[in-house]
Amino acid sequence: MSISLFGNRISGSIPDEISDISTLEELLLEYNLLEGHLPLSLEKLTNLRRLCLSANNFIGTIPESFHRLKNLKEFTIDGNDLSGKIPDWIENWTQLKRLYLQGTSMEGPIPSAISQLKNLSELLISDLSGPTPTTQFPQFGGYENVKKIIDLSFNRLTSEIPDTFEEKGKERTKLDNVSHQQLIDWRSA
Repeated sequence: MSISLFGNRISGSIPDEISDISTLEELLLEYNLLEGHLPLSLEKLTNLRRLCLSANNFIGTIPESFHRLKNLKEFTIDGNDLSGKIPDWIENWTQLKRLYLQGTSMEGPIPSAISQLKNLSELLISDLSGPTPTTQFPQFGGYENVKKIIDLSFNRLTSEIPDTFEEKGKERTKLDNVSHQQLIDWRSA
């Protein structure tokens, strides 16, 4: 079962009653005017494969109870005003193929737990903020499948860009704002 209300300018919060639909596999609420905290009750949607909440007005953190959503293949929440760090428990989402966390106001650093997501093919994490925004370039040891998109722009990263980026032949790797990032690039060596 799927609920798709993409771009309908729906306002208010996500009703808790949605969590009673145990067969729900896709909840697509992008480009609306939804607001408030992400409902803790969404943890009950254990069959959920796609949770797309981009371009709304959500606030707060990604609830810890979301670690139970182990069947997720897509999680997009970019363009919301979230806080806190990207949770380490994200490694529990082992089926995840697409992760979009752009422009959320979340804090760095990018957790190394993301390298446990072996099925990831698209990764967009940009504009991290916080009291210690400068962070080491994330470890990407298991990213054989990340071929389409890697966007880590505007994260004020430091250290070397791993050789694995060049070796993997990514279709589109974006590391914008390098003038504000102190990276040693393999291409300039």
